[in-house]
Amino acid sequence: MAKKDLRNTIRIQWLGDIALTAQFLNPTNHGLLEENCALLARTLDPADLRIANWEAPLIAEDGVTRTKRIALHSNEETARKFMALPLDVALLANNHVFDCFESGFRRTVKFLRESGIRVVGAGRSPEEAGAPIKLELKGTPIVALAYVDEDTNPQAPAHTSMCLNMLRREGVLKDVARWAGENRVVLVHFHMGHDFVSIPSPSQRKLAREVIEAGAKVVVCYHPHRVQGYEKHEGGHIFYSLGNALAGSVYPWPRFTEPTVAITCELSGGEVTRFSVQPFIQRNGRLTVDGSSRAMKEFHSRDKIFSAPEEAYSRIWARAVAHNLFVTRPLHFVRRNKNPWRALGSLRTRHFVEYARLLREIAKRMVGKRPAQPG
Repeated sequence: MAKKDLRNTIRIQWLGDIALTAQFLNPTNHGLLEENCALLARTLDPADLRIANWEAPLIAEDGVTRTKRIALHSNEETARKFMALPLDVALLANNHVFDCFESGFRRTVKFLRESGIRVVGAGRSPEEAGAPIKLELKGTPIVALAYVDEDTNPQAPAHTSMCLNMLRREGVLKDVARWAGENRVVLVHFHMGHDFVSIPSPSQRKLAREVIEAGAKVVVCYHPHRVQGYEKHEGGHIFYSLGNALAGSVYPWPRFTEPTVAITCELSGGEVTRFSVQPFIQRNGRLTVDGSSRAMKEFHSRDKIFSAPEEAYSRIWARAVAHNLFVTRPLHFVRRNKNPWRALGSLRTRHFVEYARLLREIAKRMVGKRPAQPG
């Protein structure tokens, strides 16, 4: 059998959420962070391009916002420990990138760029936030796009020009068609979905498929903090949430958030010829190779679900969200606050608004009615 020629094969790799916060900020745990990065560096498949969602900005003179229930931050000393793992692209189109205001965002971007890491998805103007990353690997032109959904509660600092590349369906499809029309390999990244829900919403599945139909080769989604699975659509590949690659315990993570996967796609002639999945477990801040295959089971368990017709999938998703709303979230909420009365006291208007919105959508999905897709 002839040996495969890999000289023109491009390997692009994606990791899950990187949030170097909580216990990772403690200098006594920097050794643990270095061990995690060393584990990844020696076990991950080789890659020509490595991409991850950078979730926790670096703190600066303005501190951390107090307007969000959960605000993330890191610092340069901690972030430097991560640099033992080479990273090429940091996705900043997420709901925490401005948690340390404009000063923290500027420090984050400066640090990443000085570390040789390109950023995409946020900026000091709409043009900068929407600018893609364009590069060429082994003669193949590539473009990386990143968007954040407003339902994830992103907050840009008031009275500044800071912007996020917001997810607008028509704009996304236009961007993809433009770059695909220039014969570039289009990589699309979405920060969207619902925390802890096991599968993406019907509208998210529909959008991801539309993006592939518009010319994207790979779609990768973030935000739910758990592995959601994969599907192939018309020659393109969609990866729905990879889980927490390295995320500090800002609260006790539910056990189902421990599995995480790294994805490596091989491209030849502008097409994805194969991909590999590497499973890990993150527990109490320590990352280990998943010998039990929990992450792989999480990843592959939804193949048949994704192939379901639209109405059937809507009902499956509605049941998953109902379980999350009435079982997972309440138990997690009480566990996080420890005291049930304190938990009730921490409820805010937006929690009730979000529950009401999801309940209305669950009702529509369960009876087979599909809400209009956002424009």
